[in-house]
Amino acid sequence: FKPDVIHIQNEFGIGEIGLEVAKKEHVPVIYTLHTEYDKFLFYIGLKHFTEFSRNISAKYFTRFSKNATIITSMSAKAQAYIDRQKVDKKVVVLSNAVEYKKFLPTPERIAFRKEFRKKYGIADSTKLFVFVGRIGAEKNISELIDNFMYCDFPRELARLVVIGGGPDLEDLRKKVASKGFEDRIYLLGPIEHTQIPKYLHAMDYYTTASLSEMHSLSMLEAMASGLFALVKHDIPNENQIISGKNGYQWDSKEDFKQVFSRVLNMSKEEQEQLKTNVLEYSKNNDFKKQAQELIKIYKLAIEMNNNELAKKRAAREARRARFLLKNK
Repeated sequence: FKPDVIHIQNEFGIGEIGLEVAKKEHVPVIYTLHTEYDKFLFYIGLKHFTEFSRNISAKYFTRFSKNATIITSMSAKAQAYIDRQKVDKKVVVLSNAVEYKKFLPTPERIAFRKEFRKKYGIADSTKLFVFVGRIGAEKNISELIDNFMYCDFPRELARLVVIGGGPDLEDLRKKVASKGFEDRIYLLGPIEHTQIPKYLHAMDYYTTASLSEMHSLSMLEAMASGLFALVKHDIPNENQIISGKNGYQWDSKEDFKQVFSRVLNMSKEEQEQLKTNVLEYSKNNDFKKQAQELIKIYKLAIEMNNNELAKKRAAREARRARFLLKNK
């Protein structure tokens, strides 16, 4: 086993083995950071020991960033996280990507759109806005639901669909019921990932209020399915949405209403153009483009590592020469 590069995507278990192999074989490490871990400590039950747990997690995760030849991430948010670790390295931002062909329409998906809408009594002309993801606090689904209720769109015009499981699911269902929105907001619960593409083809737009994402794969999968994205403005990630090309962004509930009303008031031709735009975006930003960029990063890491090894060899030889000269 003689790898040219070790690429760590997971810090737990296999990631530690990766560091050990890289050290033993003197090869470069690419470390891809997928989340800002210090912002999610409440998930491990240390609410009353936040500072303690923050310090413990910082020491653990800093090992990877310190030993990485190159750090990559799908979001500029990662740089702030690395800076908080006090690691003097620049993060290379490499966007997430999906294999868009896996999300293209098929006869089964087209048929499912009719079946789904018939089941829930939804006309094909009614616009469905969908969120797919974990139903937890970090996804900010409560705000998404609040904003949709604030808009109070007629059920014949628009409805909201939330797909996913998680700790907040039942509370959100109760919230929707208490406000009398069960006929306009559907929380479907968890659905097998293999079934997600056909559900996406039953929808018309993707939406999210989450500010915890690096570069949402759920959003990219929706885009590859032809769903234009309406997302909450997330400053570090704002360049992920190109206005009119793959989505629109909103800040306040008033902005939310304006953006949603904008697409709802578009003509059929204008809405079809949005779909064409987002499909073209997905086609031009798929996994093949990501792979090409990654190969460039691998080559750069190998070059950087070779230069570093050469410097260390030169330093050792210089020390040896001084020792021999001194003891001659």
